[in-house]
Amino acid sequence: MDAYQVLGLARGASEEEVKAAYRALAQKYNPENYEAGPLREDAERKMNQINEAFDTVMSELRTGDRKSVVLGKSVSSGGVGGGG
Repeated sequence: MDAYQVLGLARGASEEEVKAAYRALAQKYNPENYEAGPLREDAERKMNQINEAFDTVMSELRTGDRKSVVLGKSVSSGGVGGGG
C-alpha cells in the first residue's frame, strides 16, 4: 500500500501536513484507547502501518528521494513491478 494513502495524504504534502496527519491517526488508533480483544489488535496493526508510512514519507522528504514509495519497498516512478 502507498505510504501517502495510509496517512490520507496526496503526494507532495509538506512535512507539516505529514506530521499533522500522523498525529491525528496516532491519536485515533492508539491501542491504549481500546480494551484487550480484536479491536485492540486491529488498532495495533493499524498503528504499525501508520508508523511505517510516517517513517517512509519523512525519509523521502528529508532525502529528497521522490520515487513512488510503497510500504516495504521503493519502486521507480515507472510503476510497481518491472522486469526481473
